[in-house]
Amino acid sequence: MIVGVAQGKLNLLPIHILDLIPESVKQEFSGEAGQLKIVFVNSPLERIVLAGLGKKFNLEATRRILGKAISSLDKAVSKVGLYATGLEDYLEDLLVISLISNYQYSHKKNKQVKELTEIVIVADKEPSQDVFKRSAAVANGVVIARDLANAPSNLMTPKSLAAAAKKVAKEIAGLSCKIKGLPELTKENFGALLAVSQGSHQEPQLIEMSYKHPQAKRRIALVGKGVTFDSGGINIKPTPGMEEMKIDMAGGAVVVGVMAAIAQLDLPLEVIGIVPATENMPSGAAIKPSDIVRSRSGLTVEVANTDAEGRMILADGLDYAKEFKPDEIIDLATLTGAALVAFGHERAALVGNNKKLNQLMIDAGERSGEGVWQLPLDNDYRTHVKSEIADVKNLGEGRNAGVIAGAAFLEKFIPKDTPWAHLDIAGPAIKSKPRSYESRGGTGWGVRLLVEYLKSLN
Repeated sequence: MIVGVAQGKLNLLPIHILDLIPESVKQEFSGEAGQLKIVFVNSPLERIVLAGLGKKFNLEATRRILGKAISSLDKAVSKVGLYATGLEDYLEDLLVISLISNYQYSHKKNKQVKELTEIVIVADKEPSQDVFKRSAAVANGVVIARDLANAPSNLMTPKSLAAAAKKVAKEIAGLSCKIKGLPELTKENFGALLAVSQGSHQEPQLIEMSYKHPQAKRRIALVGKGVTFDSGGINIKPTPGMEEMKIDMAGGAVVVGVMAAIAQLDLPLEVIGIVPATENMPSGAAIKPSDIVRSRSGLTVEVANTDAEGRMILADGLDYAKEFKPDEIIDLATLTGAALVAFGHERAALVGNNKKLNQLMIDAGERSGEGVWQLPLDNDYRTHVKSEIADVKNLGEGRNAGVIAGAAFLEKFIPKDTPWAHLDIAGPAIKSKPRSYESRGGTGWGVRLLVEYLKSLN
């Protein structure tokens, strides 16, 4: 059983738990934030994990010590108790953390990690089954996003990603999925997506997932970047870190995970999830710096750098999204190294055209623990992507304002009267030193944020 203990409050635990704890542990365990102590006991509990919550309750600190506690258990453990007296208001969130904390992606035959199949809650008030169902839905969305992002690129090709999305839709009631392949994309003039894909022998795909509640009053479009491997194209990336470029489809993976979660949550919304999927490879057929490409919208794009491919495929995805006449559009992408330089792996960059939507995204980030930080976008920045020979160029002014330049490019493909938020998740989507409840590699970052935001629209 995992027992959260406020600093200096160990003696307030129920006597049936306190009696199982040796005096030596009582003397050394203070409950300081982040402190963890495993006590093996001769009882059906087998072990008690004391988790320090500190002097003043902090939800994110509690998430982290809970993740640390779950991770400390034997990987074969499938059942855990959670002493949650006093934490009832945060139970749904903490259940999600419990379910995602022992995640591990591996192809090793001898490295099996069991999922937690049973969580027993000890609290003043027994939680409803709805709490368990809702937390399981969100956790499932996170795990889906992690699995997709962490799969090696030889197994997670554009067609594989499309097949995975169709499988998710088939398994979850209320969710549907359509796929556009090369013939349809060619016929419907997805010129920017096709241009990026032409250097690879893997054919591009356009994934369209749909969920509509009978009482839906709002329609939201989510668009996620689905580059299943990004070599940089002709502007090839340096070798260090290139293996992480299998996770350049993290935005698309999050969209699939969110669609799965909201369908299981039965939210009263209509949501369309769109993922343009491709590889970005260097070959004799690849696009080159200085090429001019005509996008689906009809706008021409000057290819200043072939490694700025994510915004090009998103351009066609965003243009396709507006066909549904959504009330708002949100896109997610591991778009720029500049976002990582600015915020590290801790927050995503937010750029948008609507103050209310921006604030709601910030608020959802604070509640979910997946924080975002807003950056400006005005006419001075829009000039960064001005082209002398095309309608827009796919790179800004060198290393200056890279995140905003990416957003300025994408804005060209957004209807002027449609609220839009762009999330550059290049930092938190991929981690080598993740938080205790996250996973190394693809973290699934953004699922909890977007689910929290969409729940707030009820």
